Amino acid sequence: MMLVGGRHCGDPAILQGCPPSNDCKTMMRGVGNGRSDRNMSLLPFQRLPQAVPSHSEYCCLNTSPLPRCQRETLVPGQDLSSLGMTLLSPLVSQVSHHPPAAAHHVYSKRGWTLWQEITIASKFRGKYLSIMPLGAIHLEFHSSGNHYIWRKVTSTVHNIIVGKLWIDQSGEIEIINHKSKDKCQLKFTPYSYFSRDVPRKVTGVVTDADGKAHYVMSGTWDENMECSKIVQSSHGSTSSEGKQKTVYQTLTPKVLWKKYPLPENAENMYFFSNLALTLNEPEERVAPTDSRLRPDQRLMENGKWDEANVEKQRLEEKQRAVRRRRESCPSPLQGKDYEGYIPLWFERKVDPLTGELICVYKGGYWEAKEKQDWHLCPDIF
Repeated sequence: MMLVGGRHCGDPAILQGCPPSNDCKTMMRGVGNGRSDRNMSLLPFQRLPQAVPSHSEYCCLNTSPLPRCQRETLVPGQDLSSLGMTLLSPLVSQVSHHPPAAAHHVYSKRGWTLWQEITIASKFRGKYLSIMPLGAIHLEFHSSGNHYIWRKVTSTVHNIIVGKLWIDQSGEIEIINHKSKDKCQLKFTPYSYFSRDVPRKVTGVVTDADGKAHYVMSGTWDENMECSKIVQSSHGSTSSEGKQKTVYQTLTPKVLWKKYPLPENAENMYFFSNLALTLNEPEERVAPTDSRLRPDQRLMENGKWDEANVEKQRLEEKQRAVRRRRESCPSPLQGKDYEGYIPLWFERKVDPLTGELICVYKGGYWEAKEKQDWHLCPDIF
């Protein structure tokens, strides 16, 4: 999950303005039609369009979005069919302010559901800031029952004190299909001034439950990813760490994902994608907590910077006042959450696969929008 245009933009490539290729779409349609994907032919096509493009915008972003208010909701509502976002129902809600955390749920009528809780840990290293996303991301295909889980890599913001800000991604992602136990291991290579590797390089291997490799992945996290089917493998030379290298012979690679080009004059628009530029467009019949109704955000978009700053300070003080009132009232049930900390559309449950306590969508938002019954929504603006 990333913050763009003052609003959240979801993980799937289609939410990033970075669509999967036609080959990928064909394979994903096969899942929706109930075809078997146990032979591993579908795993890389299903997963990579989500795991890699979610980092692709970071190579250009160097500004900070507005902090979210507790219980603020973010729902792209305008017609996004031109960007490949038909039949989607995405919802993001701020479920905690300290520490900041947002819950994310996307339902697609094409046969899949994605959910996650977004929070981070950070470490300041003097010249750079390391940001470690916490929590697992879930993607489940309804027809096949394939349930994929993965976590994001570390983002590093360089030149915090002096110089031009730039962002790098590094670490490993293990994508697991908890139905078949198939895995995809991706490695994000950190940038090195002395390395001859392609910058922002990503490599990976897809294996089945027995550990046999079936596909090789290659590309960059900011431009494109390719997949090559393995036809033969053999042992190569020994690495400097003493590990035996494996050499793969593959078929011609297929493009799984390629990033959309940024719009003209993107450097004057914070390097936002076409999708990000539309996310703050006004819409009728939205929840009172919808991000597009934030007065400071709207004033800032209209170029009224002084007024926006005044409104921002007012909203922040309003949040603090609500918290002070809540904490000053004795809780009737010791050890229980205060009523004000309970999210409207999400509830905390233990994830049966990871054992973690996460916020999951409990329903009600889209029904409330259809009926225009927003009596549960607090006045946060």
